[in-house]
Amino acid sequence: MAGDDFTLPSPEPSADTRQYWELAKSGHLGLPFCHDCDEFFFYPRGRCPHCMSRDIEFREASGTGTVTSYTTVYRPPVEHLQKQAPYVNALVELEEGVTMMTNLMVESEDDVQIGMDVSVTFVETDGEYKLPCFTPSN
Repeated sequence: MAGDDFTLPSPEPSADTRQYWELAKSGHLGLPFCHDCDEFFFYPRGRCPHCMSRDIEFREASGTGTVTSYTTVYRPPVEHLQKQAPYVNALVELEEGVTMMTNLMVESEDDVQIGMDVSVTFVETDGEYKLPCFTPSN
């Protein structure tokens, strides 16, 4: 929905998120996976939110999911997103069972439905990292 001349700012990885962003940079959606409780989770962090284990690795995700909720943002909370507005934020339940907040790359909210299938795409930023967003699956 944003103009073609708009570029999102690059993320600034932390120690816990660096591998996630490195995978995204190469066009792969990675999810943290806990070896102790065999659960995926999202967002990346140093401990599993299910069992508090630190025995975590990143695994490549399918990159497909279903929209469970969405909203159109007309008045972004930060100045650098004002050129992008309006845009659609969504909660996407991935095949792996985790829910991810993301941007949907659609022309308008008329192109979005609860329950629609989506797949990951990677959007260039003003830095070296790409941002995982989702588009409707065909």
